[in-house]
Amino acid sequence: MSSILGGGLGLGFLLAGGAVPQAVAGSAVPMLAVLLASTVSSIAGFAFSALCGALLFHLMEDPVYTVQVMIVCSIAIQ
Repeated sequence: MSSILGGGLGLGFLLAGGAVPQAVAGSAVPMLAVLLASTVSSIAGFAFSALCGALLFHLMEDPVYTVQVMIVCSIAIQ
C-alpha cells in the first residue's frame, strides 16, 4: 500500500512541478484511473474491465482506443 501511495505522490509532485511533458501530463489522469481500477479489482478479485471502463470512457475521447487500453491492461494483470 505504501508503494501505491508513494508512486501517486511522486507523480503528483512531478506534475505540480512541471517536470513532466505535456503529452505525459495529459495521460496521467487515465493512468491513475487504471491504477485505481486495478487496485480495487485486485482487492475484490474481479471486475477490472467494468471498473476501468467506467472510469476511462469518461476520461478518454476515442472509445476504440479505450477498449484497446482495457484489453492490454487486463491481459497484463492476468
